[in-house]
Amino acid sequence: MNPKIEAQKDDKLPPSQGSGNPTPIVGVGKEDYGLLSAYIDGEATPEERKQVNQRLDNDREFKKLYLQMMQVRQKFQAMPVPTSEASVGETVQRFFWLLDRRRLRALSVGGSAIAAVFLAAIVGIVPGTSFAPQLAKTLGHQDGSEELAIALNRPIVMIPKAAISAPVDTPPPAKAQPN
Repeated sequence: MNPKIEAQKDDKLPPSQGSGNPTPIVGVGKEDYGLLSAYIDGEATPEERKQVNQRLDNDREFKKLYLQMMQVRQKFQAMPVPTSEASVGETVQRFFWLLDRRRLRALSVGGSAIAAVFLAAIVGIVPGTSFAPQLAKTLGHQDGSEELAIALNRPIVMIPKAAISAPVDTPPPAKAQPN
C-alpha cells in the first residue's frame, strides 16, 4: 500500500464515525464502496489504485469512508476466533460417520420397500387368499330363520330386585346376651 495512506489510516475518526453504527457518508456512492473494498483487499487494478490515491488526496468524504472501512477491517481481524472442542481429525471422522449413517438409513428404507413389494407379490400369487376389502353379503328372508326381537320398553329377562333393607329410623336389633 501507499506509505502516505498507511500513515493516514492512524488518524482518529470523529466520535460519530467511531461508534459501532457508522453513519452513511453523504456524497459517496455504492461504486465507491466497491472500489475501496477492492483497494483495501489488494484486488484493485493499477488504474483503480491510482484513482483511489487521487481521491484520497482530494476528497475528504472519500477519505472518511476509507478510514471507516479500515477501522471495520481492523476490528474484524481483531475478533477472537472461536476454538473448537474437537480436533480436525475428530470433526472429519464424525462427518464421515454421519454420512455413512445416512447411507445405511437410505438402504434400510429402500430394502424395506423392496421387501414389502416382494411380500405383496407373494400374497397376490397364493390362490384363495384375498386381502381386498369385502362387503357382507345379505341373504333374503328364509323360512326356517329366527328373527331378532328387541324389546325397548320391557326387558326380555326379568331382573330380580334386591332384598329390602331395614328403614333408617329404626334402631338395629339388639344382640342376644349369653347367659
